[in-house]
Amino acid sequence: MELRIFMDRSVVEVFANRVCLMGRVYPTRPDSVGIRLIAGPDATGAVTLNVWQMEQIWAPHRHG
Repeated sequence: MELRIFMDRSVVEVFANRVCLMGRVYPTRPDSVGIRLIAGPDATGAVTLNVWQMEQIWAPHRHG
């Protein structure tokens, strides 16, 4: 299974093969301290994790 996970502030999108899931997270909460991936008991095979930081697409607003 290949997972692609995109996070943008409080929105998380997960693409797993041909299925897309979306949810909200609250990264500013004190108990929001990391990311956890859990596989079922029948899962086998190697796990590889690649992480990239995405560029911001919105330019900061300029006032004045």
